[in-house]
Amino acid sequence: MVIFVNSPALFDEAYLRYLTNRLQEAGPFSEVPIRIRLRPRPRKEK
Repeated sequence: MVIFVNSPALFDEAYLRYLTNRLQEAGPFSEVPIRIRLRPRPRKEK
């Protein structure tokens, strides 16, 4: 799973673990591993 964020450096490992666990609980396939990748949001040209 790729999530586009303003600044990936602001996300702590503990929060990413929390988010992964919540997604697994909410989804129908709790045994499927979830990998989260944070990418910086593309900047718009002015």
